[in-house]
Amino acid sequence: MAKGLLSTWLTEALAECESNNTVINRFSAVNLLSTLWQIFYNTRGFDDTADYILSTVQRATRTKNKVVNVQTTNLMFQLLDKFILLNNTLNVNKIYKSITFSLFENFDDQFLRETISTNLKSTIVKMGLSVNTLIVPLLTHYKQVKFDTFIFSTAD
Repeated sequence: MAKGLLSTWLTEALAECESNNTVINRFSAVNLLSTLWQIFYNTRGFDDTADYILSTVQRATRTKNKVVNVQTTNLMFQLLDKFILLNNTLNVNKIYKSITFSLFENFDDQFLRETISTNLKSTIVKMGLSVNTLIVPLLTHYKQVKFDTFIFSTAD
């Protein structure tokens, strides 16, 4: 595959994500970016692009549209599963941290919180991941909100 074609796909998909397009166009673009990352993760010089793709996917999880939030969160878990299977620890760590931060950012949204925590629990159990990565985002979150407003439920 020509590097120019990959660059064109990435540029177009990123432009669709950043503009005020319809929900379906934005989600389709995020989905394309996710797919390109899974295919071309090992391409030389793709690390910076992967970071940009991850930040774009993260922004998509913060939209006002709940469907897009849940779908992009599920895409992040698909990426996590893919890179775990490939033993790509660099990308696993980036995505895992991103999902963990997303859990704390969306803690007030019960549906999204439950979606993330359920998938995170499943991934941790299935893949034997370390829970230590949860500690840094948790401490960061405690610094950002009042201590008494953040209470873990045993159901979470």
